Amino acid sequence: MRINIKSYDGKSKGEQLLQDLKDVVEAHLSRFGRRVTTVDVLLINDEQSVRDKGCVIEAKLQGREAVAVRAHAGTWERAVNVGSEKMETVIDHTLEDAEEDTEDIEHPL
Repeated sequence: MRINIKSYDGKSKGEQLLQDLKDVVEAHLSRFGRRVTTVDVLLINDEQSVRDKGCVIEAKLQGREAVAVRAHAGTWERAVNVGSEKMETVIDHTLEDAEEDTEDIEHPL
């Protein structure tokens, strides 16, 4: 799984922070193995909100359409953690639905 992290404003967030955020994403999504090919994380700074750090996470799934989630929090780490948890749930449901569709085809009524 390739993980790309970019900032919406183009400002550098620091190599250590970027590595920490990649580690968070990988901790949540590595269990899906090769079924997740690429994860793109876009960091967003919404200065008009109390929870001013946000992210959009898009995961490309092997043989499926990409899925995306959005999360906001007070820190980048928390926003990416919340987003990764959401993404984990979305991928679980997407893959479960795909398995059910396959079972329906293999075992018609």
